Amino acid sequence: MKIPPGPLAFLLPLLTVLLMLPLIIRQAPELIHAAEHSSIFISRDSLKHKAFSVLDTKCNVCHRKQNPFMVFSIKNMDRRAIRIDQQVFANQRMHKGKRITLTPEEYQILSTWITSTKHQ
Repeated sequence: MKIPPGPLAFLLPLLTVLLMLPLIIRQAPELIHAAEHSSIFISRDSLKHKAFSVLDTKCNVCHRKQNPFMVFSIKNMDRRAIRIDQQVFANQRMHKGKRITLTPEEYQILSTWITSTKHQ
């Protein structure tokens, strides 16, 4: 259907927007909430995987042999974050040995991840 030029051509799109406005307003908080949480989740998830990579390549190497009950996994690492913080940062007991060292970037990844677990 072709709309003739004039006031009706201008009003029809305006009326369409006005009719849809309540629907948009009603769903806006849900959409905003979903967008905020998905970006936080992606960011936190990425950080967790980076932290796990450090734990797996630098800590689990010894833990598998010396302390098999403290081998880190994606599933258990969050609940062990406080203990990791104590041993790595507060007490500076880990890492042990001279072969395996943590880079400043790896320390930062672990520190940032530990902080993120406190806000969950």
